[in-house]
Amino acid sequence: MEFRRWLQRLEGAFTVFKVTEDLRVPYLLHYIGSKSFEIICDKVSPEDPYQKSFNELIEKMEQFYSPKPLEIAENFRFYQRKQQNGESLQEYAAALQKMSIHCNFGNYLKTALRNQFVFGLSSRRIQARLLESIDLNFDKAVKIATSMELSEKDAIQLHGGPNNSLGYLGSTSRDSKPTHHFKNSRDSTNSNKISNFSRNSNTVECFRCGGGHFATKCKLDKNIQCKGCGVKGHLQKVCFKKTTHTNSVEEILNSTSMILKKHQSLWRIQKLIPMSPPHGDRRGISDCQLN
Repeated sequence: MEFRRWLQRLEGAFTVFKVTEDLRVPYLLHYIGSKSFEIICDKVSPEDPYQKSFNELIEKMEQFYSPKPLEIAENFRFYQRKQQNGESLQEYAAALQKMSIHCNFGNYLKTALRNQFVFGLSSRRIQARLLESIDLNFDKAVKIATSMELSEKDAIQLHGGPNNSLGYLGSTSRDSKPTHHFKNSRDSTNSNKISNFSRNSNTVECFRCGGGHFATKCKLDKNIQCKGCGVKGHLQKVCFKKTTHTNSVEEILNSTSMILKKHQSLWRIQKLIPMSPPHGDRRGISDCQLN
């Protein structure tokens, strides 16, 4: 506590307990504590502090506990003061008033407080509102700014949190949009299957002869005729009743009835579905839908 505030409380205690003038010195020297008593004794030495007047003792104490600050330095600190992070406008205004005590502003006090209050605001929105106000004084500036501060906090609560606030200190930009990540359980499962399928397919099977190479590198005679369907170009062991052809390179992956077709950089997944043809035990290809 500042010495000036302590002295105010002391004067109040003297009034409450009806301490007379002749008893002020004994009361003061008794209740200030041993450390402060030693300081007063040193200040008035070699004289007896009990022989001094109350005002003389207070003056000695003030010189020690609250030396008069330099006016220019106090003015500099006052004009450097700005609203700090997490500091409310009421706290900011009170801090400015406290710092102005030793600035010796005189009749210019209210104007200096108003100017520095507006200049040091961290919210540009509130600052702009005050700058456009006519006949603005310090008290009016604090009232308007506090009202705007409270309304912004209430708006944040109405919109469910600081991420939805507009123009509030520390809030996100007006144009910023929250990013939502939705994950469908079925899509996730299918994606995992495709990923696992791709990783586990380390070998290929030629759809013409069944060998471990791509069909483009197959050395099988293109005119050879399938004994199952009569179509030329493949053997009966890899015959399918229906084959989906596109202008791409087909790759049959994974002997567990999955075919991976690559079209440039786009991969299609096809699934073998058992069919019941009229002749023999054959299978066809149908597109696999990832629903």
